[in-house]
Amino acid sequence: MNCKVAFLLAGFGLASTSVYADEPQAIVPEKHLDLMYDHCMDCHNADTQKGKVNLEDLPLEVNSLQHAELWQKVLDVMNSGEMPPENKRQPEKEAKADFLEDLAKTMVLARKKLSDSVGKLPCVVSIDVNIIIPSSHLRA
Repeated sequence: MNCKVAFLLAGFGLASTSVYADEPQAIVPEKHLDLMYDHCMDCHNADTQKGKVNLEDLPLEVNSLQHAELWQKVLDVMNSGEMPPENKRQPEKEAKADFLEDLAKTMVLARKKLSDSVGKLPCVVSIDVNIIIPSSHLRA
């Protein structure tokens, strides 16, 4: 299966399983798949993973901290001009600006949704127990 198809299927798979259909979802718009494929996947696929970054299996729906961190990294390096590298073909300015705007909006929503879900996660309760042992029971 080629990178573009795998990337697209990962997005569709997660997008279609949403429990909260009425709530806006933190999903990178599919219209940006061509930009990602044309300018990122040669170096950041499952086989190459330059910089230890694999975007091939990254779902379009940002629904975990791990996904959010990687999408934020994509936003940061593309916004700073670090990616794609100068010696590689660059995306059109309008397409890049549109991608960055949509990704920034997606990340704002993802942060809100992920921070809201913290209250829904099972919590761990810690109880301090103090046991008093009489000194007569301690060995010298």
